[in-house]
Amino acid sequence: MADNKRDLSEELFVAIETIANKSLEGLKYDRTILCTITDASNADASEYTVSDGSVDFLAYSNNG
Repeated sequence: MADNKRDLSEELFVAIETIANKSLEGLKYDRTILCTITDASNADASEYTVSDGSVDFLAYSNNG
């Protein structure tokens, strides 16, 4: 009977892990950052300096 309890406990842990993993797989995160173009002097190379108000980034367009 002790083996049966251990088997059920193991199956329960596997089931919980499976449910947790499936829940995490379904999460989606929006990675959009709203910025203002602060320098477009290299726009012909599709490169822009942008700012989110606290940090400046180099952003590249794939339309060029």
